[in-house]
Amino acid sequence: MAQEKTILESIREYLTTCPVFSGSVIHKDYLPDGEGYSVNTAKGEPVYKKYADGKVLKQYWFTVTMKALDTEDASRTVDGIGNCQYLEEWLEKQSLDGSLPEMEGVTPVRIDTVKSGYLDSREAGYVKYLMECRMVYLDNR
Repeated sequence: MAQEKTILESIREYLTTCPVFSGSVIHKDYLPDGEGYSVNTAKGEPVYKKYADGKVLKQYWFTVTMKALDTEDASRTVDGIGNCQYLEEWLEKQSLDGSLPEMEGVTPVRIDTVKSGYLDSREAGYVKYLMECRMVYLDNR
């Protein structure tokens, strides 16, 4: 019997359909040396809302990290922030359209950007942009 994908793996696969990541590899809980992308588990309250009938809406917290070469070219910084903004708008549109990750035993309701993309750090010739997100879902398991 095949092992069920984790929520993070399903989100990673889902993000590969966003044009920002076209042709790129998105890593899970790992950011390689050099330029790259990753989706990472983040801390957060797991319960979004409890209903009187006993149902619980949960939330899965994650970050998206984009790492690029650091140059003095201001347009590269604008590109990094622009990619974050594009991803944020794409996630919002996908949620409104009901186009969300398909997962076994879990029904996604929406994916929110909790903290817009920002320049997180500069180190060893690279800049790192970070977005904080969550997926609200109903756990049917």
